[in-house]
Amino acid sequence: MFRFLRSRFYRALLVLLVGSLFAYMLLRLLPGDPTLVKLGANGTKEAREALLRQWKLDGPWYSGYLRWLGGAVHGDLGKSFANNTPITSRLRQTLIPSFQLMIYAQVVALTIAVMLGVLQAYLRGTRFDKVMNGVTSVLISAPPFVLGLWLQIWLARKGGFFKATGYVPFSQDLWQHFKLMILPAVTLAAGPLATYARLLRTDMIATLQEDYILMAKSKGLRPSYLLFRHGLKPSLFSLITSAGLNIGALIGGAVAVESTFAIPGLGRLIVGSILEREYLQVQAGFLVVVLIFVVSNLAVELLYGVLDPRIRHARTIG
Repeated sequence: MFRFLRSRFYRALLVLLVGSLFAYMLLRLLPGDPTLVKLGANGTKEAREALLRQWKLDGPWYSGYLRWLGGAVHGDLGKSFANNTPITSRLRQTLIPSFQLMIYAQVVALTIAVMLGVLQAYLRGTRFDKVMNGVTSVLISAPPFVLGLWLQIWLARKGGFFKATGYVPFSQDLWQHFKLMILPAVTLAAGPLATYARLLRTDMIATLQEDYILMAKSKGLRPSYLLFRHGLKPSLFSLITSAGLNIGALIGGAVAVESTFAIPGLGRLIVGSILEREYLQVQAGFLVVVLIFVVSNLAVELLYGVLDPRIRHARTIG
C-alpha cells in the first residue's frame, strides 16, 4: 500500500507540473497586453516595460515560469495586476463558496442517484423505469444555465421561498445560506445525477443476476435488505469512478451556475481574470482546479480497495 501511495503521489506531482506549465504557456499565446489593466491604452512604452519588469514578465518564458513555480511551492502565487493584492487571499475568498457549491451538488446528486438507480434496477421494465429513463435523458441534455434560469423563475421569483441570486456565508446566517445555495446546488447536480443513476441502474441489474443474489432471494430476505446490503456495494465502482472524474465537470459547470446565481466563486474569478488579462490569477486558479482533480481521483482509487478486498489484496501482492 505504501508503494502504491508513493507512486500515485509522484504521478500527482507530475500532473500538477504539466498542468501549471500548460496554463502558463497557453496564456502567453493569447493576444493582448496585461499592462493595459494597470495603465490603460494611453500608457507609454517605458511605463509598460517597467511594469513587465516589476511583474517579472520581461524575461524568457522558462525563467518566468520557474520563478512563479518556486513562489507557488512556498505559497506565494503573486499579486493582482490591477490592485496589487495577494492572489492567495482572493483564491481563499472564492474557494469557500465554490467548495460548498460542489459539495452540496455532489451530495444531492449521489443521494438521489443511489435511490433512483436501485429502484430502477429493481423495477426494470416497468412504467416507473421508463419514465425515469426519460427524465434522466432530459437532465443530461439540459444546459446548467437554462435549468438555473428555469428554477429561478418558477421556484424563486414565483414561489417566493428560495432566493434567486446572491451568497451569504455559512457562519453568518445558516438559514439564508441554504436558501441561497439549494437552487444552485440542484442546478449543478442535475446532469451528474442523471449520469450516476444510469450507471448504477446498469450495474445493479447485472449484480441482481449473480448467483449469490439468487441464493439470498431463496432464503426469503426482504427486498430492501437484499438491494442495499448485498446488491449495492458491488455495484458502486462505475458510480464512484464517474463521481471522481466528474469533479472537473463540476468545476466547469460551476462557472455557468455561479454566474447565473451571482455566487462569488472560483469559476467566476477565473473567467473574470481571463477577460482582464490577470495572468497570475488564471494560473493560480487553474493550478487549484488541477489539484482538486488529482486529489479526487486519488481518493477514488483508494475507495476501490475499501469496496472490494480483492483489489486491496492484489495491490499488496503486487
